[in-house]
Amino acid sequence: LAGQGARISTRLLAAGIVTAPEEVDARLGGPGEVLRLRRLRLADGQPLIVQTSYLPAELTRADGPGADSPGTLDVDELAQRGLYTVLAEHGLAITRAAETITPVLLDLADAADLGRPAGRPALLSHRVSFTAAGLPILDDHAVLPGDSVAITANRSTERLEVQYTLHTGH
Repeated sequence: LAGQGARISTRLLAAGIVTAPEEVDARLGGPGEVLRLRRLRLADGQPLIVQTSYLPAELTRADGPGADSPGTLDVDELAQRGLYTVLAEHGLAITRAAETITPVLLDLADAADLGRPAGRPALLSHRVSFTAAGLPILDDHAVLPGDSVAITANRSTERLEVQYTLHTGH
């Protein structure tokens, strides 16, 4: 987003330790409890993405995998800064991710957060991110209203490049 010239900001909608939903628990290797962050991403002040992120709760504790880093992950910092940046600063750099994009309709909660009518078309980007050691550390669900995103794929025999183009006018 920032690379497209937009001023990006984040509004924390909710944060807390919760029991992992079954599918999230399985993808993250069974942490049981997760830190759930729900954030609204804005471009030039306009709601553009509502994102729910799950991280193993142990990363926010002194005895978790981040404990040998300078301090554990701070929930407030995770809520306001880029998750990849904060994780990398704590020795948990993301080196790959698996992402699936599917069409959805905006539910009531996402529509309200995005300032759009419920039932409108949207895209759900579901991404699981991994460290260099192969540890699944972040399970992201980002909802992008269909009137604000285009996906472009450039293909060759050796490579596939995918780019999101986001626009704030809706």
